[in-house]
Amino acid sequence: RSSLSHVVLKDITKKINVWDWCSNIQAVGRKHHATFSKGDDIDKLFFNCYEMIYQFDKKVISAEKVENMIKEHIGDGYVLRTWNHWQGDKEAVVISPQGTTKSEGLKKVAEYYDVPQENVIYFGDNVNDLDALDWAGYSFTPSNGTQQAKEHADEILELSCMDGAVPRKMIELLEELNENNSLQFYKKIIMIIVLLVMQKNSNK
Repeated sequence: RSSLSHVVLKDITKKINVWDWCSNIQAVGRKHHATFSKGDDIDKLFFNCYEMIYQFDKKVISAEKVENMIKEHIGDGYVLRTWNHWQGDKEAVVISPQGTTKSEGLKKVAEYYDVPQENVIYFGDNVNDLDALDWAGYSFTPSNGTQQAKEHADEILELSCMDGAVPRKMIELLEELNENNSLQFYKKIIMIIVLLVMQKNSNK
């Protein structure tokens, strides 16, 4: 899939005076992942990215203002999304290329393994999961997923991600298949898990 030029991303990051309001930047590439903390030299970014994630405290700046700043310096072919984090006042604005949604990835994997859409099960918890939650045959979101994710998922799990919502549900589904002796159906199912990479708890 297409990626974001690291040269362009570094230029944008400098122009929006990122360290005046941003606490953390994550750059996600095909083979590399880098995290920049406040004051780090963004010029050290050396690889093209699928996502550039700017994390901040919404008490310091609004997501709308961050998006507007980025839009002043970005061209066509990019998508901006706002992620709502669970840790209090944390939010993030994400830059990604157009046409790089998770549902597109699901379609390609399902086609490759010859799996019908209705047999695809998906777990997602944030705004970047909405299209995949809609596309999958059946979808789940944990109890601590965003409100948007809950509105798009077929089922809201009782547990949160931190309490093991996804692996517990997977075990439950696999045991159900085993009890029904649905070996052929089991072979046809794709269990695709996409969990939001959350900012680590500072107490850990």
